Amino acid sequence: VPIPVVQGLVAPAGRFAGNLAGGVALAAELQLTPDGIAVPPIKEPRGLSVSRDGDRLYLADPGARAVTVYDRDGSPLKVLGQEGPHRLQGPISAAEAPDGRIFVVDRLANRLAIFSRDGSFLQDFRPANMPANFPLVPISVAFDRDGVMYLGDGNGPLYVFDKAGNLGRR
Repeated sequence: VPIPVVQGLVAPAGRFAGNLAGGVALAAELQLTPDGIAVPPIKEPRGLSVSRDGDRLYLADPGARAVTVYDRDGSPLKVLGQEGPHRLQGPISAAEAPDGRIFVVDRLANRLAIFSRDGSFLQDFRPANMPANFPLVPISVAFDRDGVMYLGDGNGPLYVFDKAGNLGRR
């Protein structure tokens, strides 16, 4: 199924209803994930990425305080970080690692949250070879095909981490 493009964002046919404040707004109908979780309306879409296999779209929305996972047809599959003690405060970027884990930049909480492919919270990322009080201010995240993570930091540098989570260079 071809996926049309609307205002530079991927918009699955019939699921999105135009442009509001520079973003794309979800149609007013209530949508549920296959496991019955209500999908929050899109309020402030910031980060958009595609899974490694091309079958999932991750939409980070700080206004909805969630990352919604869609399939290629635009149907919601999961909502990450909407409930529980590790609830997202302001997700702005998400990326899938080669092992299927999903890394989410939670800007308002100043953290990088890690979720399993099924949507369960796993842990917050902490660099393996950096002091616990290191001032990490994540603003974007991406992975290359070898599993190297690139983390944009609000203090200016771009950090590069190996698969074990060790800081390589900045």
